[in-house]
Amino acid sequence: NTISFIPGISISKDRKLAFIQVLTNGTSHFFTFPISQFQYHLSPFWIKIGDNFFSNESIFINICKESLESKKNIKISGELFFRNSTPKKQALLSPNIMGPFSYLPFMECNHAIVSLKHQVNGYLKIQDSIFNFRNGTGYIEKDFGTSFPSSYSWCHANTFEKEDASLFFSHATIPMGPTHFSGFICTFLLKGKEYNF
Repeated sequence: NTISFIPGISISKDRKLAFIQVLTNGTSHFFTFPISQFQYHLSPFWIKIGDNFFSNESIFINICKESLESKKNIKISGELFFRNSTPKKQALLSPNIMGPFSYLPFMECNHAIVSLKHQVNGYLKIQDSIFNFRNGTGYIEKDFGTSFPSSYSWCHANTFEKEDASLFFSHATIPMGPTHFSGFICTFLLKGKEYNF
């Protein structure tokens, strides 16, 4: 089973809101919250939306409200704990996954990887289904800026049967003033060694 949590905020001229999107193997739920319920801290990094807490060490979930997609009241609760995080290696010309482009102040969207791979323990309850995590595998990324690219693909895999590995890949249309270019980033982690493309 795969479960993803996407906490964030959206600010436009018309509205400001916080949100949590929850993706499972076969469902997607999108929950909105007043912007006043969004809190964050940079160091140590954490995000709090209502009764829900996200950090690079744990997640605590307590949602009971209508999903914008299903128009049904959905209940999700639980706690997950992370160990043995694997942050992306940093260098002067590559402080994060975007390499030297991370220094450009006019980039509309910035990406960063918090952990390429880590161990997950805990449990989640979604409606009447319980998911127990014992030595599960996790991944954390973050995005920030004023807009997403007009088109993009982003994927990640870290549950290989025979190897201790993690693969991240992204391809996007990147605006640059009046023009744009095709951006490509990829990191392959194999047995603790990082290969970047």
